[in-house]
Amino acid sequence: MEGLPRPWIAGTVIDAASDEVLADAAITALDLVDDASVTVRSDAFGDFWVRGMAPDRKYRVAIGKAGYEAFLAIVTTTGDQDLGCVELKRTR
Repeated sequence: MEGLPRPWIAGTVIDAASDEVLADAAITALDLVDDASVTVRSDAFGDFWVRGMAPDRKYRVAIGKAGYEAFLAIVTTTGDQDLGCVELKRTR
């Protein structure tokens, strides 16, 4: 449908141990239908938005930052998706 807003995926990236926000984490959403991907970075408040997603599609969302274990999830864009607080654990 032409002109309608497209779904988005959003959330906040935080350090699991300290509960502090993590700026500059890389968030990549890979469309599992056509392999198109987009990468954004979390802002100074740990927040991120991946905008303009195709509706009713499955995306593999990967969140990573140096020194932390990666977070992976499968998200379906049946509407806007707020992942809430995504906790990253430090690597040893």
